[in-house]
Amino acid sequence: EAWSFRDCAALEHVVLPDSLLYINSGTFMNTSLRHITLPEKGTLMLGYNVFSGTPLKTLFIPANLKATIYKEVVSKCHDLISIAVDEGNLYYDSREGCDAIIKTATNTLIASCKNTVIPESVKAIGDNAFFHNNGIKKLELPAGLESMGATSLFHCDSLTSIVAHMQEPFEITIVNIQGLPNNCILTVPRGKRQAYIDAGWTTDIFKGGIIEEETTNVGDVNGDGNVTISDVTALIDFLLSGSRN
Repeated sequence: EAWSFRDCAALEHVVLPDSLLYINSGTFMNTSLRHITLPEKGTLMLGYNVFSGTPLKTLFIPANLKATIYKEVVSKCHDLISIAVDEGNLYYDSREGCDAIIKTATNTLIASCKNTVIPESVKAIGDNAFFHNNGIKKLELPAGLESMGATSLFHCDSLTSIVAHMQEPFEITIVNIQGLPNNCILTVPRGKRQAYIDAGWTTDIFKGGIIEEETTNVGDVNGDGNVTISDVTALIDFLLSGSRN
């Protein structure tokens, strides 16, 4: 049942049999769990907060385990340094060694640790995916990201830098991102600061400020990230306007 071993301070190591069907909410919450061996096969439900508040260091999802993983499965696991899903698993993955759990069918990142990097192919960050992730300091949001769930970055107390690469930002509210440190800075693509503000990415959320990234392309006069004929035109217009003045 839920909370079965909650607060069992001496519990450090658990091995689970293949016959197990579910681990209910908060089962190992606030124990001293450092190592968990999940079933190698079968069907398993991991409920809310199953490992929350434990000193768990690694989490591995086997290839033949058909798991259903709920929110906050590793929330407040401040010592968690590695998350891996076997490449043969059909339902979840940890593509590109991202140290996260991604729901393969929807490209949604649902669980994280202090070393998580969001792959370019991820389309969504799920509800509470980084909930109380106190270890992560910088997060880059890929260009193809389309949405963020409720309280997805709630109380990431060490997170001081978020770099967003989406050229067209999706709309958010404080429900999506709240509880960030006051010094957290949002960096957005060049020329897109107002577009982000209009979409809800405001200084009410990012109290450290919102800045635009600097271009790294020599000759990128118009700041769109590419060097094209448009930059030549912009440069000529600039020079001509100067000569007229």
